Amino acid sequence: FVVVTQTTFSSLNEFVDTIHSSHGCPPPLIFHLDDYVGGHSQGGIFGDLAYSMMMTRVANWYGNFAVSSADVIRKVVYANNTETVFSPTWTLNEKTGRYKEQCHFGASGHLLIAWAYLYSFLEVITSFCEDEHTTPSLESKVDAMTETIIFPGAFELIQYILPPPLDLDLELEKVSNEWSSNIEKKEKHCSSFGVGKPCSFAWVTGPEGATSSKRALQNFLQPYVTMNKDWEFEEDMTDGWSRKLGLVATKIGASIDFVMENIESEIKAITINSLKSYGEKWEGSLARFTVFVKDKDNQEFEEVKQFNIEGFHDSRTSVTYSTVEKLGERYAKIGSTLKVNVSLVEGTTSKITGMMFCRF
Repeated sequence: FVVVTQTTFSSLNEFVDTIHSSHGCPPPLIFHLDDYVGGHSQGGIFGDLAYSMMMTRVANWYGNFAVSSADVIRKVVYANNTETVFSPTWTLNEKTGRYKEQCHFGASGHLLIAWAYLYSFLEVITSFCEDEHTTPSLESKVDAMTETIIFPGAFELIQYILPPPLDLDLELEKVSNEWSSNIEKKEKHCSSFGVGKPCSFAWVTGPEGATSSKRALQNFLQPYVTMNKDWEFEEDMTDGWSRKLGLVATKIGASIDFVMENIESEIKAITINSLKSYGEKWEGSLARFTVFVKDKDNQEFEEVKQFNIEGFHDSRTSVTYSTVEKLGERYAKIGSTLKVNVSLVEGTTSKITGMMFCRF
C-alpha cells in the first residue's frame, strides 16, 4: 500500500505541476484516468484498489476531473480472470506464480474508456447546470458566510491557488504557509509565461505532427546533432499507423550529442520520453544523459546534470515513460549554448521517443 501510495503521489503531483507550469492562466482542465485492472506491479487486488483510491484523492486535492473505467468492470474481471473482453490475455510468471503485468487489452476495453469518460463528463455538466440554477439565490448568503466564518483571503486561496503537492511529507504545521506561498509563484508565472518560447527544443514521435516518419525525424534533428555514433532512426510499420518511431542505440557505447546554440529562452528542465520493454534484447538497458552549458562569456562547457534512464522492466509490455529532470540553479540562460550527450552505458539497446528542453 505504501509503495503504491508513494508512486501515485509522486507521478500525479509531477503531472499536475507540469501541466500548470507549461500553460498560461487559467490552466486547462485536467483529467485523471484509471483504466487498468491488473495489480499495478503489486501482483495483488489491493494494489489495484489502492491506486484507484489514491488517484481519486489526488484529483480531488487539486480540483481535477477523475474517471475510473476500471471500476466499471473490476468485479467482472475478478469474477472471471480468464475473460478477454475487457482484459488482456494474462501470462503466468513461473518464478512468482503470479500473472505478469499486461496493459494491452482489446477494442472493447478502449470503448469502455470512451463511454466512461462520456458518462462522467455529462454527469459533471448536469451537476454544474443544477448548481448554476440555484447559485444566484445563494450568492449573498455565501458572501456573508465567507466574511464571518472564513478568515480573509482563505476563500480566494481555496478557489484560485493550487495547493502544495499532496505527498507523505505534507504536514499540518506547514500546509498553510506552503499554500500561501503559491500566490506569489502563480503571479510570477502568469505575468511571465508569454515571454519567449516555452521550449527551445522539442520533438515527440507519433503518427501526427512534424516527426511522423523516420525521414521527418531525421530532417528535424539534423541541425542539432553534432556527433552520432551508433544511434539510428527506426520505425516499424508492422502494427500499422503507430509506426513505433524513435531514436535507437544499436550497441553498447553508442553516443550522440545534441547542441542548441544561442538559445532564445531559458532551459530549466529536460524531459525525455523513452521506451521500457522486456526480453533478452532489453535486459540491462541503461542510457546516460549528461547535460552541459556554455555561457556567453565562457569558452568551455560545464557539466550541470547527469542522470540515467533504464530501458528494461519485468512486464510483458512495451511502455513509453516520461522522465523530467530539473537543472536547478545551473540552468541554461538566454544566449548560452546547451549540449546534451546520450550514451548507452549498459545493455545492447535503448529507444528515445521524445525530447523537450524547456523553461519549466
